[in-house]
Amino acid sequence: MVENILIAHLVSNGDCLMVTTLARQIKNDYPNCHLTWAISSKCKQVIINNPYVDNIWEIEHNEKDSLAGNIWYDLKKKIQCKKFDKVFYTQIKPNYYLFYDETTRSATFNLYTNKITVPDEPIIRLFDAEIENVKKFVNNNNIENYVHKLIFECSPSSGQSAMNLEMAIAISEILTQKIDSLVVIISTHINFSNSNSRIINGSSLTFRENVELSKYCTFLVGCSSGISWLLTSDWAKQLKTVQILKRGYGFGFASMVYDFEYWKLNTSHIIETDICDKENTSAIIIEALSNFELAKHKYHQIFRPNFQYFLDLLTISLIKKKYIQSYYLFLRFSKRNNVRWLLVPKFIIHIFKIIRSKIQRKIINRSTIYLNY
Repeated sequence: MVENILIAHLVSNGDCLMVTTLARQIKNDYPNCHLTWAISSKCKQVIINNPYVDNIWEIEHNEKDSLAGNIWYDLKKKIQCKKFDKVFYTQIKPNYYLFYDETTRSATFNLYTNKITVPDEPIIRLFDAEIENVKKFVNNNNIENYVHKLIFECSPSSGQSAMNLEMAIAISEILTQKIDSLVVIISTHINFSNSNSRIINGSSLTFRENVELSKYCTFLVGCSSGISWLLTSDWAKQLKTVQILKRGYGFGFASMVYDFEYWKLNTSHIIETDICDKENTSAIIIEALSNFELAKHKYHQIFRPNFQYFLDLLTISLIKKKYIQSYYLFLRFSKRNNVRWLLVPKFIIHIFKIIRSKIQRKIINRSTIYLNY
């Protein structure tokens, strides 16, 4: 008997890429199933032509809609009216914050009930027309004439980096001035103009086509957003990379190295830094192009989750009397981050500060009433 199974995950490109692993796992666990994926029209491109997805349920929306708000809740109502044998909700926002453990991949996998036994890498499949389009792009811009061919990602979507288009162009100007054999393709959805022939606007390529572009390139400057994660897929060529990050709170934490280490993946090709200014960042990239191992030793920084987000989340959960969920939140977070005993005193101190703050507010309020009287 064929089982009708649904994945409900609307957004974003990087997150949906992670979930392609779950699509493969579902097909492994339920080999005769018919797998449908409910996904936003914005992110549909991630799963088109995926061999493990039988049907795409495209969820239309406009710019004013919230894919973690009204559209999500409308989708859940529609699902109740359809006949699916199993439904896997793998999107963290807005209902499943208690499954979040500071990295998207493991948090998403937490929402799947079975063990992950298939390869971890995201899955993407291009059409022949897309492959040909990238080839034309490369030829038209004479990209293969250069020794150093950089993809520059500059549109972080979750506040995980201070990088932006203007900064990317400024850094690229310095790189092309100092290295004659270098060309930069700026991966962006924004159609910008620039007089430097070695700074190429990549907006004519689709998000998907960047994975084919990686096969022509030698280096990635990223910000742990969609393009960086696209280039971890099974279609991509692995590139040495400098990732420009922030030391973020909650979903703003996006260390690729921290994720890779947990899944026992190679990290020797990744440098992570929070330095984001045109002079110093360009200097790091130039050294990495010359001697990557030496640059990694010199500039790579260690990024770790901000416990404050977890403590805030756990506190809110306890205040709402979600005791069982809070217990599992603690177990998941401490196991993922290997900090179980370290969290206990931090949590006690955190709770104490909250109680003290509430007492102080009550005293102030009472004092104010007394003085007014």
